Formats: sequence, structure tokens, C-alpha cells
Amino acid sequence: MLLALTPRLALACPTAADLAGGIRMSFDDGGSEIFTARQDGMVRVEGSYDGDPAYIYDLAQGSYLLASIDVYDGVPDAATRMTYSYPMPPAEMPVIEAESRWSLDAVTASFDGVIPESQSYATGAERIETIGGCEYRAIDMIVAYDDAGESTDGLVYLPDLGFAFLGWFEDSERRSTYTPVQIEALP
Repeated sequence: MLLALTPRLALACPTAADLAGGIRMSFDDGGSEIFTARQDGMVRVEGSYDGDPAYIYDLAQGSYLLASIDVYDGVPDAATRMTYSYPMPPAEMPVIEAESRWSLDAVTASFDGVIPESQSYATGAERIETIGGCEYRAIDMIVAYDDAGESTDGLVYLPDLGFAFLGWFEDSERRSTYTPVQIEALP
């Protein structure tokens, strides 16, 4: 008797262990981000649109923006660099937990100067986020900034992976939403 075996394609969903080599998340707007573990619990995010590098972010605890820079023609533009300082070392910043509220005072330094800024954080209940067939525990986090633009970020923190991605952004002029459609570990 001959048995016909049909190979099953197993979906290889990234885990926190894959963060060392990089995890790519693709979005419905053609953008993608590669999240990579750095030293001391830091995560680097390299964003691109349609394959062209666009920005680099460094995150403390996988969520708090410490530095950002835009990339043009494959080269980081020093004039766009922004750094954020907080009242504690990055490794001591609050770990993201469901249903919490806290505030942090930051100092933002850029080409335009140094500006103090208060940031307010609020998280919702834990839920499940499905990305390209992979399911992860997720915590929605709203970050409100006291800047003149009245901007707010809607982050989605994935505790199982150790980082957050931007789900939406809103300022006094518009709201933009970013929906992840695929996630994969880099080879």
C-alpha cells in the first residue's frame, strides 16, 4: 500500500529568540520594519518603504524612543537626528504591563535645540494580535506628548517578542493607521 504524503507547510512564527538576528514586520501601506536586539535590552528598528531605507529608531525596553534619524538615499541624515533623555537609565525604564498608567519627563535634543517634554502612558488589557497567521499576546499603549502638535502614538507592545510597533499616530491635523500583515524571522 502506497501512502501519499502531503507535506504540510508549518508557519514559522518568530519568537523572542529570533530578535537577536532580526524580525521583519510588513505593513499594509508597503512599509516594513526590522526589529533587532541590541545590548542592554535595547531594540533597533530599521524602517523602509517599498524597500528603500527611511528611518532608524533605538528603543529602550523595546518601546521607549531614545533616538531617531531619517535615512535618505541609504545614508542617515544627521540634521534629522533626535535623541530623548529620561530621568533613569534605559534598562531601568518601566516594563510595559497591561492596564497601567504612568508619566515620564523627557528632554528632546535635535538640530533645533533642546526641549523638555512630558509623556503620558496608558495601557489596555492584554489581547491577541494576529499578524500574517501568527498570534501574539499584545498590549495596546497610548503615548500622549505635551508638544505643540498635540500628538499621540498608539503602540502595540508584543510581550512575547519584547518590542512595540506603531499601530497609529494622531496629531491636530490627521490620524494615520499602520496594520501589520506579515511577520518573519530573518535568516
